[in-house]
Amino acid sequence: MTGDLYRNVRALKQVRSLAARGHSVTVLALAGTAPPLALPRAVRVRTMPFPAGGGPRWFLDVHRGMQDMLAMLAPRHVHASDLYVLTACAQRARRSRLRLTYDARELYPYVAATTGKPWATWFWRLIEGHSIRQADTVFTVSNRIADHLASTYGVQRPRVVYNAPDLTPDLAPGETNPASSGARPDVRSALSLDAATPLVVHVGQIREGRGVDTLVRALPHMPGVHIALVGYGPQLETVSMLARADGTSERLHVLEPVSPWDVPHFIRTATVGVTLLDDSCLNHRYALPNKLFDYFAAGLPVVASDLPEIRDVLNRFGAGRTTLAGADALGRTILEAIQDSGRLGAGSRAASIEMTWQAVETDFCSAFQS
Repeated sequence: MTGDLYRNVRALKQVRSLAARGHSVTVLALAGTAPPLALPRAVRVRTMPFPAGGGPRWFLDVHRGMQDMLAMLAPRHVHASDLYVLTACAQRARRSRLRLTYDARELYPYVAATTGKPWATWFWRLIEGHSIRQADTVFTVSNRIADHLASTYGVQRPRVVYNAPDLTPDLAPGETNPASSGARPDVRSALSLDAATPLVVHVGQIREGRGVDTLVRALPHMPGVHIALVGYGPQLETVSMLARADGTSERLHVLEPVSPWDVPHFIRTATVGVTLLDDSCLNHRYALPNKLFDYFAAGLPVVASDLPEIRDVLNRFGAGRTTLAGADALGRTILEAIQDSGRLGAGSRAASIEMTWQAVETDFCSAFQS
């Protein structure tokens, strides 16, 4: 995988579930900056330096590095955790006649970085199309991405494995529950806010395309409402400046990220959770982001961008509202969700019962049986 393992809660859930079922797992990843988290004894992690640059040259450096690391192993099964390692994994699986699985965690040719760059879309479609047909099983994160992959590449419809949190982890020998050690605060007490103060929470990266700037601009339209940004990212100073310019700094709070296992517990005392991906690319339109399921697990009403996959889930459970574009429209929608928090919170809790990691992990792990 090319992401930082210790920031990738999806990959962490997968390796922990496989280890709990008796598999030995070696994770090959690019070196990241996150502090290591507790892993089962059956899980080993090997890393390579993060290559400089981007595009095809970066991909080639990743490919060669993964090839070298794979050559030092004698696996029984090869799993490509993202597109950028798929070619190396497919080559290793084909050469040794091993089972291959692929997790299409994004609609890679159509991510925000390829918008307006048809050559980039063409290149990543070529890379994905070349190897996805070799996979014995393909996983993805939403129904529309599954349908798109099946129709684009002529493969069997991928299995949908939601980015739902693992609230009752099945621990492997030698592993401790990562969410059980030490005191576990919550967002409201961390901010010293009383229970009557409306608190909107945004979990995840503070960066362009996530709607955090629009959320901060909505503060003047929401008197008395506070916002907590639980995360990090390059837009942090920008949104802080927006709040200062609007005179709302005292109602904007930025908190360090918490362990992915602790997110639902930490945010449970907020009033509303927001996910505001912009409609800039097909990958966003078809996304079901991690934070959506964290909000469900915390029992929070959700306010979200009006994107079809998210809208379908919210409408199915009555768990939240979608919003029109713009800070004033977002402010109105959040205030409506606060007023309707009892009903929407009940819908969110209903979604959390059905949309859990436990509901999908058996299907995921079954693909790894020899």
